[in-house]
Amino acid sequence: MTIHDRVRMRVVLPLLTTQHEKLVMAKWEAQKKVVQEAREAFKTLKQAITGKEHFGGDSIGYLDLAIGLFAFLMPVFEEIVGVSIVDDANAPLLKAWFARFLDVDLIKTSLPPRDKMYELCKERQQQFISGQIKF
Repeated sequence: MTIHDRVRMRVVLPLLTTQHEKLVMAKWEAQKKVVQEAREAFKTLKQAITGKEHFGGDSIGYLDLAIGLFAFLMPVFEEIVGVSIVDDANAPLLKAWFARFLDVDLIKTSLPPRDKMYELCKERQQQFISGQIKF
């Protein structure tokens, strides 16, 4: 990964985090716009993974670990909100990387249970929608 790629990722990661938060908070009428913005943000990641097993090359590196949380949380967010952002149609390489990353034994054993994360994210979404938490 070149220094240019690393700098680009430092810009993209905060943008992706913001898109996730917006997606969870958005009401149905605003979701289409947020989904499109999130897909655009993921384009940089799709370009960075093209032709590689991992972002760092043949093995998991720093960027894989930094982005790895999205591999775990994105399907949870998509289920809660009822939209699809990283799927076979929009981001097949990224979806395949999600699966490879989450299949690593050390990663699998380090993540919290999905059902607990789902409940936490769902509760957080309700707090945002009700105005208990401001973005």
